[in-house]
Amino acid sequence: MADPKTQRIRISEARIQDYRAFKDSCITLEDCTVLIGANNTGKTSLLLAVGVGLGHYRGTADDCHIDADNRTAAEFQIDLRFTPWGGTEFDADTRAVVAEAVRPPEEDGAAEYFALRATGRVDARTGDFGVKRLFLKGWARDRDAASAIEELRTPAVSRDFNELMFFSLLGAQRDIVDDVGRKATYWGRLAADLGLEDASREELQRALEDVSGRIVAASPVLGNVQSHLQAISGTMGSAVESVEIRPVATRPEELVRGMDIRVAPPRGASVPVDRQGMGTRSLASILVYRAFLRERMEKGTGVPLAIAGFEEPEAHLHPHAQRSVMDLISEIPGQRVLSTHSAYVARVADIFDLRVFARRDGEVVVTQIPRRDDKGDPTFTEEALIQIRRNVQEENGELLFARCAVLLEGVSEQAALPVFARAHWSEGPDAIGVSLVSCNGAGSAKHLAKFLEAIGVPWIVLLDGDAEGDRSLAAISSAVGRELTAGSPEVVMFPKDIDFEDHLLAEVDHDTIKKGLESLLGEGTLDDYRTNLHGQKKRGGVERDYQSAGWEARLLADCLDNNKGLYGRPVAEAIVETLEEHGLPSKITELLQRVDAILAAAPETTT
Repeated sequence: MADPKTQRIRISEARIQDYRAFKDSCITLEDCTVLIGANNTGKTSLLLAVGVGLGHYRGTADDCHIDADNRTAAEFQIDLRFTPWGGTEFDADTRAVVAEAVRPPEEDGAAEYFALRATGRVDARTGDFGVKRLFLKGWARDRDAASAIEELRTPAVSRDFNELMFFSLLGAQRDIVDDVGRKATYWGRLAADLGLEDASREELQRALEDVSGRIVAASPVLGNVQSHLQAISGTMGSAVESVEIRPVATRPEELVRGMDIRVAPPRGASVPVDRQGMGTRSLASILVYRAFLRERMEKGTGVPLAIAGFEEPEAHLHPHAQRSVMDLISEIPGQRVLSTHSAYVARVADIFDLRVFARRDGEVVVTQIPRRDDKGDPTFTEEALIQIRRNVQEENGELLFARCAVLLEGVSEQAALPVFARAHWSEGPDAIGVSLVSCNGAGSAKHLAKFLEAIGVPWIVLLDGDAEGDRSLAAISSAVGRELTAGSPEVVMFPKDIDFEDHLLAEVDHDTIKKGLESLLGEGTLDDYRTNLHGQKKRGGVERDYQSAGWEARLLADCLDNNKGLYGRPVAEAIVETLEEHGLPSKITELLQRVDAILAAAPETTT
């Protein structure tokens, strides 16, 4: 977290209109905001828009939004709302700079704020494209309301205001090898002032000059070249007194710009970082930025607002390192906004920090989970948050990027559905953005359905037609705030009093089910099962009858029931082997076709 003595301002909202992928979106920003979604859905555009709003980037005519009819917007607007980092009032230094731009709280208990607008358009007189930044007399979250907000001519967005802000964007192509030796990078800025005391600097410089001279003296090649270069002084006359070769930089700051970073593996020799993989080089660049910002803070040269954007911090890193990189970023002072395609990174983020980006009808749609509902109550109970973090973030992180989610409550369904899905979609469900999610029991589906609706991911639930399925359907209805029935688009339910096992027995050839079971239990197992258990009592005191008419169906039903969680995959594989002849069970086919319809209706949703 940032030191409150230096971090005094934060950006609480960004409204982006007609800028790049955005038509009109208002996005709230947290201390650490995590942007997820498919490629080309506006995540990088948001990072760049914040940079333009803060004056870090200039913006060009190419940044104006182009709509589905290929019409280019005449201008773009980027509105930023600033609030105090802590408390409800700005500090005196910030207030002195923004002056009357500070607006009072909009409601009791809220914080005061000020708003800034960056408008990019072509100057009608000169024909040049420029960005004008003005403070606003109020705040609005949509185009129509924003057009009525007065732009303030005073105070001006001055140099003093710009010095309140420090914006950084660490792009996906970051590389410590490129950073070393360049003055404009964070490495170069750190190396520009090593913090050496005068006595130490003079001592080091004398030592470096001595080393440089000794190298030239010891090298006949360099000595010969230096003697030839002395001709410059004769040719240039009084303009040049002498010429010398310095193979070693003699100023410490010059020396460190050419320094090498060496990395040693366990029980191995150290090698230069430019011979390391891109994961190490990318991570090193982030760590240098963290060191730079901490150095500024410790020296008291920090700024009231430090905000950093990170594109794909997980780039080139293995899964464990992807999770760890979030810990590193959390230690960077100031606000952080990062875009990611990694389920591992998204897993460790707070769900309220997630912003889900998608394109729908050619426009960017950004979804987030509000902490509270319209009544002011928490959106999710503590129980629900525990279930979501376990069933989504810990076990099904890819669900955050899904185009459609299928919720499965039974353990047998959870094992069988992936097999059926691969038979239905030759490329497999993962390749088309479909997540098959285990709810780990009937009680979790209600929480997951509500969560999926909150982040804009379409979902379907598969339910048994028994009393437990009815209770689960009622609980899901209550959670999402609308009545669902067996006929709802989001629900595929087995017939009354029928569960998954009953459905298989009713629609699949018994020899096929037997083949699947025996591939799991061993050939002849069912015959032994019949011989050994006929006449024995099962749960509920009912006597097993494997002799009279219908015995085979009863035997298979009991064997399926006794092997829940185990039989799903082998039985599904046996069914798929007969696919051309018999097809899939009807409710499974219905479920998969419902998913097809969702994908066809929303081809641009997140993946």
